Amino acid sequence: MTLTPKDAGWIEVICGSMFSGKTEELIRRLRRAQIAKMPTIIFKPRIDSRYSETHIVSHNRLKLESHLVNTPQEILDLAENASVVAIDEAQFFNDSILEVCKTLASQGKRVVVAGLDTDYRGIPLVPCPNSCVRRIISINSGLSVYNAEIRLPTHNGLQAMRDRW
Repeated sequence: MTLTPKDAGWIEVICGSMFSGKTEELIRRLRRAQIAKMPTIIFKPRIDSRYSETHIVSHNRLKLESHLVNTPQEILDLAENASVVAIDEAQFFNDSILEVCKTLASQGKRVVVAGLDTDYRGIPLVPCPNSCVRRIISINSGLSVYNAEIRLPTHNGLQAMRDRW
């Protein structure tokens, strides 16, 4: 069991390929936080309005209300009263998403970020902050889940994600 100080924030990264269940896992984690009566807020980039403009939606149609934002900076302003902040489709944001996640974690928030880890060529997309990441969840389309503390073995996209932060 890992004990975390009450005011300590951290970042959880859910990464994997398309159709691997990243949004579904994000929704699962947020629902658990909501059951625990934790104030939550969810964001997605404005470019992602595939299923809904007001919800994040998984491919199997699970959904939670979310806010569309144009830039990561907007997240800081809107997440003030939440203790759990979720960001879906992080690969669509620019690199300032990294500093926004670190800032939120430094404010004592739990930050859960989901996105593609690599493009079709295997080049990393979603960076991962070494300094304050508590967990990386890597999901592949075969539905196996690699769920581990930050001390992960070197793995194509995951190593590059750790190095970037």
